[in-house]
Amino acid sequence: MGSNFVLHDEELHPNEILSFEGFTSPWYKQLLFLVLGVCTFGVLFLVAKWSLRVRTALRLSRCPLKQAKFVRVTGFPLQQRLLEYRCGRYFYVESADKFLPVPDVPKAFNTQLQASATRMAVSKDPRVLEEHDWQLGDRQQHYGSNEMAIPVKSVAALIADEMWHPFYVFQYFSIIIWVAGDQYYTYAVCILVITWFSIITSAVETHQNMKRLADIAHFSCMVEVLRGGSFKLMPSQTLVPGDIIAVVPGTLPADCVLLNGECIVDENMLTGESVPVRKVPYNPSVEGSGYCPDKHSSCTLYGGTQVAQARAPGTSYSGLGLSPSASTGGCALAMVARTRFYSAKGQLLRSILYPRDGSESFISDSLKFIGVMLVACIGIFIWAAVVLASIGAEPTRIVVRFFDMITIAVPPALPACLTIATVFSIGRLRKIGIYVTGPHTITLAGQLDVVCFDKTAQSLAAAVPGATHVLYAKGSPEMIKSLVAASSLPPDFDRLLAEYTREGLRVLALARGVVVPGSLPDGALSSYSQQQLEAAVQLELTGLAVLANPLRPDTAGAIQALQKAQIRTAMVTGDHVRTAVSVAHQCNILPEGRPVLLMDAAPPGQPVDACPVSLSVLYPDGSVNASVTRTAVLPQVMMGELECAVTGKGFDALLAPPFDAELLQPMLRRGTVFARMSPDNKRDLMELLGSGLQTAAAPGCPKLGLHVGFCGDGANDCGALKAAHVGVSLCEAEASVAAPMTSRQQSITSMISVVAEGRCALLATYQIFQFIVGYAMAQAFATNLMYTHGLQMGNYQYLIQDLFYITILAALMGYTKPRKELARAKPVGRVLSLPLILSLLLQIAVVIVFQLIALRAMRRIPWYKSTIGTPDLRTYKAPETTVIYLINLAQFIILGVVFNKGYPHRQPLWTNVGMLVAMILQVMFLIYSLFSVDAFTTKVQTMVGRGPPDGLPTAFRAGLLLIMGVEVPVVPLMGSKDQPSIDVFSWMIAAKMEDFVEAAGYPLENHKVITRDGYILNMYRIPHGKYRNTGKGNKPVVLLQHGVTLSSNSFVLLNANESMAYILADAGFDVWMSNTRGNTYSRGHVLLNQWGQRYWRFSIDELALVDLPAQIDYALKTTGASKLAYVGHSQGCTLAYMLLSEKEAYNDKISVVVHVGPVGFIEYIRAPFLKAQPIVKSDQWLKNAPLGEFIAHRDIAPFVVPFCEYNHTFNEWCMQQMNGMFYGPSVNVPTADFILIARTWPSTVASRNLEHWAQMATDGKLRLQKYSYGNDCTNLLLGANFPRSFHESCNMAVYGKETPPEYDLGKITAPQAFFLGSIDIMSTPEDVAEQQRRLKPNVVVAQYMFDRLAHMDFVWDRNAQYKKELVELLYRFSPGTF
Repeated sequence: MGSNFVLHDEELHPNEILSFEGFTSPWYKQLLFLVLGVCTFGVLFLVAKWSLRVRTALRLSRCPLKQAKFVRVTGFPLQQRLLEYRCGRYFYVESADKFLPVPDVPKAFNTQLQASATRMAVSKDPRVLEEHDWQLGDRQQHYGSNEMAIPVKSVAALIADEMWHPFYVFQYFSIIIWVAGDQYYTYAVCILVITWFSIITSAVETHQNMKRLADIAHFSCMVEVLRGGSFKLMPSQTLVPGDIIAVVPGTLPADCVLLNGECIVDENMLTGESVPVRKVPYNPSVEGSGYCPDKHSSCTLYGGTQVAQARAPGTSYSGLGLSPSASTGGCALAMVARTRFYSAKGQLLRSILYPRDGSESFISDSLKFIGVMLVACIGIFIWAAVVLASIGAEPTRIVVRFFDMITIAVPPALPACLTIATVFSIGRLRKIGIYVTGPHTITLAGQLDVVCFDKTAQSLAAAVPGATHVLYAKGSPEMIKSLVAASSLPPDFDRLLAEYTREGLRVLALARGVVVPGSLPDGALSSYSQQQLEAAVQLELTGLAVLANPLRPDTAGAIQALQKAQIRTAMVTGDHVRTAVSVAHQCNILPEGRPVLLMDAAPPGQPVDACPVSLSVLYPDGSVNASVTRTAVLPQVMMGELECAVTGKGFDALLAPPFDAELLQPMLRRGTVFARMSPDNKRDLMELLGSGLQTAAAPGCPKLGLHVGFCGDGANDCGALKAAHVGVSLCEAEASVAAPMTSRQQSITSMISVVAEGRCALLATYQIFQFIVGYAMAQAFATNLMYTHGLQMGNYQYLIQDLFYITILAALMGYTKPRKELARAKPVGRVLSLPLILSLLLQIAVVIVFQLIALRAMRRIPWYKSTIGTPDLRTYKAPETTVIYLINLAQFIILGVVFNKGYPHRQPLWTNVGMLVAMILQVMFLIYSLFSVDAFTTKVQTMVGRGPPDGLPTAFRAGLLLIMGVEVPVVPLMGSKDQPSIDVFSWMIAAKMEDFVEAAGYPLENHKVITRDGYILNMYRIPHGKYRNTGKGNKPVVLLQHGVTLSSNSFVLLNANESMAYILADAGFDVWMSNTRGNTYSRGHVLLNQWGQRYWRFSIDELALVDLPAQIDYALKTTGASKLAYVGHSQGCTLAYMLLSEKEAYNDKISVVVHVGPVGFIEYIRAPFLKAQPIVKSDQWLKNAPLGEFIAHRDIAPFVVPFCEYNHTFNEWCMQQMNGMFYGPSVNVPTADFILIARTWPSTVASRNLEHWAQMATDGKLRLQKYSYGNDCTNLLLGANFPRSFHESCNMAVYGKETPPEYDLGKITAPQAFFLGSIDIMSTPEDVAEQQRRLKPNVVVAQYMFDRLAHMDFVWDRNAQYKKELVELLYRFSPGTF
């Protein structure tokens, strides 16, 4: 059986191979394939070369595997019954009729290893190790030669492969079209030269990289191998798993497990760690029966690492054929475990040779969008083709023009341009000492959600003072404590250990043991293993070595910068949990003053069905409460009231099946410190935070699906560095195969640089894509316009546009550096996202409009007559081509500015000096071409002159410049004022409370409240003032409740002396601001996903009767107050009515209710939007809305803000529409504040909230009633996790009657005050009168009417006069609050 070509699927990973298919090659299919290839002029040969499916369908036929000449797995050469694929080997098993992979370690290896280790412990004669039959010949056949040979193709062969890449074939096709169809010789030659320059440089670079990798992979030496009862000097290529070799100083040729002796190994090549590592012999009783080279690193010698010292004192192998130095010196012995590409070095090389592609979604999204644009261009061409046919163009010319359109719509330069930003980022990182071996991780770094840091062993030594032997030991306090005599432990051992670790000190325990002469066999001290010595010698505690490990000065700042960028930080270390917690406090990973929940392994003997971990709370003063229950502390962890720290043993217990999701979720989502973590624990944590465990035990284990970064020292962090999406190894090596990135800075600030470059490169890549596609569409539409006149752009016109404008701009766009400070928001995750696509489509639309405007303006020239070219489309010089050519040049410059977005991830355009200079030169060339009429413009650029009959006069040229000038502000319509650029997706995320409050200089606390039906609400607190009443302590508590479409930020939007919350804080109040479920800041739930309909099944009832009392109780409990003052705005007043009339006990918890613009009965509202509800029957269509979320800031802002922001006219119009439609006209809120308001408004509203209001307006009756579930009781939605009264599906089931009950305002006893505006169309005098009529007469304590004040002036007016009266009223009711 043999194979003469490869069947290869690039997407299949070796671990994912599940099936094999056999094929044979019939002669008649070969002949048919040859004939069809010739008939299609070789096109079929190219398609078959690119497509495995086409090649298989045309040339092969299926057959049983035993008869196969070709096997389709992913396409590897077949030699006899052995397949090799991506450096792995597979053997055909006839009984199973399938190919099975050769395992990394032979199946019988563990049995052989344990037998050999046991025999070696009994007899020091290594010949006994060969008594176990381990089938040398079979392993030689399966594993082959121990040689990592990476084939390196010659440059010529690589060129031959590269030149037939689809991208370059498309280039050839384009060149043929340009030459054959239009005689564009100069342009075609330039593109051909660039194409072949790219092919040759790519081939040379690939050859150099592969040669460099092959040099790293290749290694051979002579090894002393035990064969036939003696050691023989043999080439390392002959080694197979199971061989016994003598370990001598030098480079190891394979992964081996140490059987006796000790070794000092330099693993710098593998891990990047320059500190030598001590290796000890394998001990089955300690290591266990299941040896794994990756897990049992302490006894594994990895191939490619350097053995600095190898010795086995007390042993001698004379007469066994060893070299004199080895036989007399007592060399160490090891058993070969893994060879070739199965070794650790080989696996790392395989990961470099066959990396996972991290940009598949970007490439696929780009191709999809380009495909859509191509279809659009073809649609436009159909229009042009009809016109061409009408002027007599031959069908062949129309076909050629069709292909020419394809070459324009699909830019040949796109693939090359998309890599520019990443290349520049890699170069910038290299300059600051960060080396990148995995370029795909650059853009992944821009998407990081969480970054884990490693914060920064036990050994024995024997001394011989005279005739008495003394054994010294050092190690972790926990381990030493378990080894020493109990009598040597001082009573305050645990207290001192806790005290030192709480201060962030690193503590090592020291012990000693005296070896009494004769108590150990002769030579035991030199031949015993560490475990044997620990068991044989009684150790006594000597003391504690306390080491200070101070933080670098830049550590805390780096952590804070990541946190401000909305990147979660965590510490993953091997240190003691108390030390880790203390250091985490010092570096700001943990906030000061907040208790920490400790998760450790459950004590032995605990019942199986009990909690798998031990839970305790560590308080800031160092005290520990171990008597806590999971039901009490887990909600506190999820709310942020408790931080979470996990030990390695606790982590193992949590991952032991069956998985306890209730414990795993808090650990994964809120865990901040992971202490005493082994290398395997670190790797598993990275996988859990990311895409999930990659083990057989993974099913059922939760995962977060985050983008994870890990920053470690590269020594024992290799697994975590590779498992994370972005691994940064801090080591002295220039580059390490242990991680995709290596930093020589030895500082975690490297992570700041990596994230900044990642965000910068990702954003730049998107922008270059937008720029290239925008240019292609602009040029494609312009070309189609010319076709409708029977015209064609000139050779040098295309050359100047493509080479001297587009190529230069696209190349320089990626040169813009990242901003020094990380922004809060990440770049969008995919190119097919609404903001990017919408902005690109809008730019294309504007470009097309201005091309049409320019042609339309040309008709005003007195002597102008529309040009109709010849049917052969050979007319290049015409006023139409000149105008479109010039307007295109201007549009390319403008698009270069628009899509060179700086804020928030890149520096401003002006910092990119190269691009700035290029743009200035391009503008100068454009002005020269526009106004100059000389030989270069008329003959080279084929432009018309100034005079009749076809010239463009100077006045028109000046007008054309004016059109270009008008397009400058119109194209970047959706940009910010600071920089004209597309700023859509910066509006997708509403401004955070911290953006306002911290900027104003006031303290801000965030408190989370979990309601009884599982919703997680964010409350914000300003505990004291900035200018007055700045001291902490008991203060009167006031709760501010926002209205519909608003959130807590409506009270902090303005400046210090203008926003309600700031004024009250400076007046001496403890200010709390609530957020109702589902709004911008309260979108969490313990079980439900905010994107599901079930999350949004709540009406105003739940806001009033569940959310509001939960927040009132929380504020009172936290402050210790007995009452609070309540200030509600708009719907916030309605919530108070509902709560106080339904739950009368809350009347005693509120000192006064201040109604600011109160809304009670929708019948009296005069706002057009709400007034129209009965007419449009919105209660019906809202009830049937497919989504529960009706209005969201992220949906409105991308459309409203960019349009309204650009100039004052648009801004004023938007302000008028918003006020007129919803809240009424305002004469107090300045138009300039609209953009500030739009950063927060509208906040999300549930459809059922609006439906509830609509229900109360359907029949003209004055009702303030509960939500109507209807009268269809056939489908009860009884949720086990929700209160029965709010989640059943019909009125009879919920209320016991067919109509929902009304709220009785007569039950309210808390004092009520009213603040009204004379032009408020939401809170009308009739409405307020009806509210007060239903209240008890004695509860209304005050009413204020303010002239010319509208509904939203209460929160948006910078100078609203009501604020003074509000403070005085609250003072009046504040006494007795405590």
